[in-house]
Amino acid sequence: MRPQVHITRLLLLVLLAGFSCLANAGPLRLDVQMPSTSTGTQFSFVIQVRKENVGDGLTYTGPFTVHSTLPEGMQFHHGVGSGWSCTVSGVGSRELTCSKSGTLTDSNYNLSVVSLTASTDINMPLAPVEISTTLSSAQVPLPPILICAPSPSTSGCATVTPTVHESKIEIYGWGDTANQISTWPVAIEGGTLQNIIAVRMLNSGFGPSNTPVTLKVKFPPGVTYSGFTSGIPAWGCTAAMEVDGQMLTCTVPYMASGQNGFASIRTDFAPDIMVPGPLYFHAAIGNDQVAPPTTCVADPMQRGCGRLAVNTRAPSAAFLRFSDPDVQHSPAYFTLGQDNGPIVVNFRNIGSGFAANTAVQIKLPPGFSHTQTYSAIPALTCSSSGTLANGPLLTCQGAGMAAGSTGYVSFGVHLDPVLTESPGPLPLVGAIDTSSPANTTLLASCVNDPNQPNCFWHEIPTYAPCALQYGMDGIYCDSFEDLALPGRAASNAEAR
Repeated sequence: MRPQVHITRLLLLVLLAGFSCLANAGPLRLDVQMPSTSTGTQFSFVIQVRKENVGDGLTYTGPFTVHSTLPEGMQFHHGVGSGWSCTVSGVGSRELTCSKSGTLTDSNYNLSVVSLTASTDINMPLAPVEISTTLSSAQVPLPPILICAPSPSTSGCATVTPTVHESKIEIYGWGDTANQISTWPVAIEGGTLQNIIAVRMLNSGFGPSNTPVTLKVKFPPGVTYSGFTSGIPAWGCTAAMEVDGQMLTCTVPYMASGQNGFASIRTDFAPDIMVPGPLYFHAAIGNDQVAPPTTCVADPMQRGCGRLAVNTRAPSAAFLRFSDPDVQHSPAYFTLGQDNGPIVVNFRNIGSGFAANTAVQIKLPPGFSHTQTYSAIPALTCSSSGTLANGPLLTCQGAGMAAGSTGYVSFGVHLDPVLTESPGPLPLVGAIDTSSPANTTLLASCVNDPNQPNCFWHEIPTYAPCALQYGMDGIYCDSFEDLALPGRAASNAEAR
């Protein structure tokens, strides 16, 4: 038994050696170049036919025929090449045949390249696969026993073994973060417009055949789309209002394999947005092979989904208030019949927003009249209205104030010797806000209740000189009889 086994093995080795010689002895070379491929997308590979032994003086005449066979899970679409005629057996076929006339000589030893286009099923196993291609002509038919060798091959059959990889399209970040589930780094203020939110996506494997690519972003209530800023690739977006908020749909013909893209969108936050949040943006992305998921709200971690949490804060507002001290006056007593002052009114913006206008209103006591405005920060223009007998209304208004800034207005007054009471004290009542024109209703409210936050009440003592107190008899007044100044009469009496 052992001699027979030895002889059988020897014959087999001789036969295989003969086949090996046959595989390497053919006059035509078949070169198939095939990269790795991915699921759910098209791929291409090229075939080149040439004369193997250049310089042997032989001529080979066509037509030359190549026939390629794909494994299960792949299908041909078409083949193209200069002078080549290619046919596919039918839709979804794994077989393709191409032929080309012409001759191969020592000086013209290459045929033009033929490119074959095929596609891979989305659920094809992720592993190396084998693709076989044969080459024959009338002069060089396929051998009786076909032996396929790795490309390039002279046996009449060449194989390539590309690896099938998984195609993926996914949301992988927001803004500057590379996290599928992210939180915006700052709270967004209610009432602000054109806040830019950037969605980041990554495509692996899918290519131009996977059209269109669709990105969907579900907005939280109170947030609306106001435009597209920029993106890679160039997205086109439209928004539609739904019961629970806007849905933004952006499309692009395709994303290249390996492309890291983004879409920057402008958003408007309503003044009455829910505070402090968080509010959630949900994104979904897909193409012709994998549709954008519809359950991203319930499961934002699944492939193709992403979620952004945004915290919010109340709209910035300006709150103008009088400072402490709210009003200062100099000298301590204002003298009737003379110009007095300055009166300095201090205020500030304690709010978080810019005050577009500053309006200060001051109800002067009867007999007080505004003479001049010395200075003001911010720039204010002051005007007086009303009658001297009832007490004029001084209105100062003008430039706005930034949040946290302080200001003042300084002015002088003249005290009418007849209409001004003495010795007082006489009250000044003030109001401040951002109205334009100034709101007199606010001042009236301050008169009734000066303890309100944007009101002040300030009293100024007054002094009537002796000559004013006694009319014609005032000619008998001298410097020792200055009785009207509070405290002076008692002092004089003690001195006597």
